[in-house]
Amino acid sequence: MLPKPFTYDPAQGNLLLEFRNYGPIPTFPGNEIPNALDAWNIQGDSVSRVYAHDVNATTGIADTMGLTTFFLVTPI
Repeated sequence: MLPKPFTYDPAQGNLLLEFRNYGPIPTFPGNEIPNALDAWNIQGDSVSRVYAHDVNATTGIADTMGLTTFFLVTPI
């Protein structure tokens, strides 16, 4: 939950969610692939991301993957 509600106007552009991971993502026993996050990577959809391997990076790599995220909204 966000500490302070905000108004999002889609006419102003995309909604940005900044996700910072300061430690390793845990794996399940017998599976070395991290399973803590779910994502989609579909060419041609409206989802995109910019990522870096350093949380202090000032630039990143863009692609069409995006984390599965749930937002609870209250229309006004």
